[in-house]
Amino acid sequence: MRYYDAVKVTEMNPLDLDLGKPNLYNDDVVMRFFGLKDEFKENAFVHRIGSYWKDADKDNLDWSLAVLLMSCPDGAWGEGGTGGESFSEYGSTKQSLKEIKQFTDSILPKDLRAPNGIYEYYSLSERSTSARVENRRLRRACPEISYNYLYNIGPDDMMPIQVAAVIRDARYKGIKALYDPDIIDFMIYAQMIKPSINDDLIKAIEKSALRVNKIKDRNVVISSIDSYAIGKLTSALCRMNLNEKMTESMIYEATKIFEDNYKQYIDLRERSEEHPYRQSYNLDYAKSQNMGDRVTTKDQKVFNIIKDAREELGIEWVSKTMIQERGEYGIGQDYDLMYSLQLLLNLGHIISRKNMNEFKNIHP
Repeated sequence: MRYYDAVKVTEMNPLDLDLGKPNLYNDDVVMRFFGLKDEFKENAFVHRIGSYWKDADKDNLDWSLAVLLMSCPDGAWGEGGTGGESFSEYGSTKQSLKEIKQFTDSILPKDLRAPNGIYEYYSLSERSTSARVENRRLRRACPEISYNYLYNIGPDDMMPIQVAAVIRDARYKGIKALYDPDIIDFMIYAQMIKPSINDDLIKAIEKSALRVNKIKDRNVVISSIDSYAIGKLTSALCRMNLNEKMTESMIYEATKIFEDNYKQYIDLRERSEEHPYRQSYNLDYAKSQNMGDRVTTKDQKVFNIIKDAREELGIEWVSKTMIQERGEYGIGQDYDLMYSLQLLLNLGHIISRKNMNEFKNIHP
């Protein structure tokens, strides 16, 4: 019995079924790629993803897709899941982005690409789908929802992204089988890991958010990158290596990966504004004059409640209950509060812990 089958037929933890480690982990052919080495892509899971593409490593498409499929648990950054935006260098053709969707549709069983409340992955090719997925995230209908934008996103698209999936030299080989059971086994096994984060690493993640904000400062109008991108990449990296503890070396490695990917992202973002046909086949990008437009007075109110409570009471973390009481949020307003909290997390203004039940601001 495989992990995927075990999860479908029993409520038991698959690890308790004594199935051993997933086949991909034990594959002698790919094990030489396994583990954290000099490059993130030297990993069995990333290698298997890349095997379905020609020259995927040249674009780093292999690890971008691996991050999106692997996902990450909730943490200091709020909700779990990973997000990406896809770019094509094929000119005006739509085929390359469609191939990314074709790949994920083939590699993942249909029940993982639909509401299931455990782990969900969505290819977002139109705004209506994006709105439905965003609603599920805000309602916390599933602990981990990952997604990949296949259209040119704008400031109204709230869901953050951590990676850009770029197709420049890569070409999809196609998949004969309906899905790859080794990949599914590995994902199910790895996604049971929720890397522990000690207080020192919480501080490191706070610093990484400030670093990301500084990096994207001059490009803030066109950048949709999550302020906690480095933290989420680190968590995904832990899973890919079946590592249950986050370390400073992994944060350092994730930082290098992020900075390299961000350079490509901004370059393509800038060019997509001049030549939008290069990016996608749904060209409804709306320009924004100021990222501050995304923060409303309601969002600012939530931030001020957190900041003021910490200063007045001398406490480190502010509970969600206290925010509700101070903000006089009544019955039926929980959705509004969670919307503001997630937006503030996405923009790197606050950090959270205890499954998004405690918060603190990371700047005055």
